[in-house]
Amino acid sequence: MTRLRRRSFAVLLAIGVTTAACSDGRSVEAFCEQAAGLLDADELVGEINVTDSPARAAALDRVATRFDRVVDVAPEEVRADAAVLAEFMHFLVTAVETADPTDPFGQAAGLSKAQAEVGDIEGPSTRYTRYVSRNCAPIPAPG
Repeated sequence: MTRLRRRSFAVLLAIGVTTAACSDGRSVEAFCEQAAGLLDADELVGEINVTDSPARAAALDRVATRFDRVVDVAPEEVRADAAVLAEFMHFLVTAVETADPTDPFGQAAGLSKAQAEVGDIEGPSTRYTRYVSRNCAPIPAPG
């Protein structure tokens, strides 16, 4: 193969791989866009009065729904970790909805149960955060 043909073949191969990787809607860009929405949802949860269980459950449900969207577009490398975090959020919503807001021990037990249902969330959380930091962080402006 001539040099030009090899280069053209390499470009076509790269385009084909990129197109195939993005054809199912999964891409780093789509993932980062959905993951950025989690920051807004997380701020909502932080502003909820902890004694207002219905509002807290609704806010957590919005976060869980946002995590579902993240999973839908997550690249293979981070999909399983995002799915574990989404599942944990759904269990957490159920725990908050069923807990007595006046019983802090009951709330803690609900959180423990949610974590036990999912298993290890520290590993998936660390890997998810690392992936977001590596792939979705804004590029610093030149100084």
